[in-house]
Amino acid sequence: MKGIKDLIKRRNFLRKKKSPEIDEKTITSIFRSVATEEIRGISSEDIQEIYFKKKDLYIKAIHPAVASEIWRKKENLIKKMNDITGNKTIKEIKIK
Repeated sequence: MKGIKDLIKRRNFLRKKKSPEIDEKTITSIFRSVATEEIRGISSEDIQEIYFKKKDLYIKAIHPAVASEIWRKKENLIKKMNDITGNKTIKEIKIK
């Protein structure tokens, strides 16, 4: 099974654009996979709602402890997500 990073690179290559449009579902999937890798004890069920608007990622967590962990590691999460997408797709993570 191919990873998300490989599929996005192929998509970028086929489109031959500098900054391709990435939809909200792809960003959600990338965030869930990066968050479960980076933060111990967190699962995709701990994140209640995710939406993407104007380079900002808004997240609503089920528990304040989960929100705190995401906030604490948000710089690493942003860096890894931008590495996967291949450009600066995410500027900020905002937590509710």
